[in-house]
Amino acid sequence: MRFFDTNFLFKNLGGTYTASSGAIVAYLAFDESNKYSWASNGQSNDGDSIYLERVLPASTPMNRIFIKNTNITDATIEVDIGAGYVSLATATSFTLIKSNAGDNYFYELDNSLSITRIKITGSNTLIANREKTIQQVLGFSELGIILNNQDIQPKRNRIQSITKLNSGKVDVINKGRDFAFKVKLKAHYNTADNALINTLLQREGEVWIWLNNNLENIIVMPQEPYRFQDIYKVAFQKSDSVQFSNNAFFSGIDVTFNFVEVA
Repeated sequence: MRFFDTNFLFKNLGGTYTASSGAIVAYLAFDESNKYSWASNGQSNDGDSIYLERVLPASTPMNRIFIKNTNITDATIEVDIGAGYVSLATATSFTLIKSNAGDNYFYELDNSLSITRIKITGSNTLIANREKTIQQVLGFSELGIILNNQDIQPKRNRIQSITKLNSGKVDVINKGRDFAFKVKLKAHYNTADNALINTLLQREGEVWIWLNNNLENIIVMPQEPYRFQDIYKVAFQKSDSVQFSNNAFFSGIDVTFNFVEVA
């Protein structure tokens, strides 16, 4: 399970969003609604190179980049860290993790970069000769990873309008859905886990949570919210339950966080 800071590719108000085509909706790939994708227009042939660009209003540090739900098979990233665009590999070394289907990219940067512009390019698609699409591009700093002693209880909530009809039946209109997560973490004699838990306890704003953590290969039948592409912006709801194992202060922290998905 991984936790990330604010997505500043979107939260930095101002700047511009542009694309090689379909520029009116370039913004859709960077917003956090996760409902609609950016799509090229008239660049459906393999070999037609596209780009999607976000110019930030201020230099922003980040060390993790997630390209979510894209049909581009050769997506690459260029960044501007103050002297014009360079490839991500030139700016810093990184590890690229792709989903088994090849439609999600997760970049682990070895060093945090202060980025003023970011550009995603590509020219080929999973199914040949289709318009290129990208649903979401996220960029943030990683808060930490919890590997052990996890108990995750997701709850899928439906937002509904329910009206009782004169016939005795009901009319149900589904307006949307969101997830809530009860996450129990334990840090027994693990300094890194303990530090992360304390970091989360001190936060007031939202965090991003990625339950899959590249465990796609060991999950026989991955289902939402445990799939590679499932990453959620959540906030703390109600109270946190904090205690020490066996009520011994030297044993490490047991904590239960109540997260709810937020816009």
